[in-house]
Amino acid sequence: MNRPAERPPDPARRLLGNVLRYAQRLGRWPVILWQVRGCSSGDELKLLASAAAAPVLAFRDLSTWQDPVLLFDTCVRVPRVGVFHVRRRTDDLWHILQWREQGIHGALKRLLQPGDVFVDAGANVGVYTLLAS
Repeated sequence: MNRPAERPPDPARRLLGNVLRYAQRLGRWPVILWQVRGCSSGDELKLLASAAAAPVLAFRDLSTWQDPVLLFDTCVRVPRVGVFHVRRRTDDLWHILQWREQGIHGALKRLLQPGDVFVDAGANVGVYTLLAS
């Protein structure tokens, strides 16, 4: 007779969940560093300093979700998307990556024609406005 697998005890599940969240937080930085460049050498250093601090900062409040954050306000360039002034201690950096929400990117390219009106009513850094332009 097959018995259902037993769930690990709560402390073990919490520990495993924290380890997974920590790994996810760190795993996003290589993607960012591959796709995002600083607008200047100073901005590039800010980006690298934030990535270097991530192993320590990623330990903060492992019970909640946390996107990668910059330590400083930084100007960054995302190829084929645009230039963004990313605010420190926000999740803006994660939202500007070109591979996120590819369905929306494809729809904008497919549906918008020169002269069309596009309203980006979001409250983030304007990724869709740049793509629509």
